[in-house]
Amino acid sequence: MAGALIGHLKQQPEGLYHQQQLGGSIHSDGNVRPVLGDQGDFHSFTLSQRFALRGTNVRVLEIAPPWVDTNLVYRSRDPRAMQLDPFIAETMAQRHPRQK
Repeated sequence: MAGALIGHLKQQPEGLYHQQQLGGSIHSDGNVRPVLGDQGDFHSFTLSQRFALRGTNVRVLEIAPPWVDTNLVYRSRDPRAMQLDPFIAETMAQRHPRQK
């Protein structure tokens, strides 16, 4: 799928290839467990894409979210977790940087 998208993005004035990591995987028992091997593979793939697309009009953005308090499994309301609204705002700011 990445290959099909990149060809299209290269034809645009400004392309953004955005990949989002998950902080964990949800299993059939409802528990969330980290998937560190997959995250390393994902990051390596992102770095390869960034290297391959250097010098083009396509920007590669990798989002590796912190612990975000969502309703995906349950809402913890733990003060250590990032709240959803600030996470969304920060992510969108990275996707659409302000012009200087």
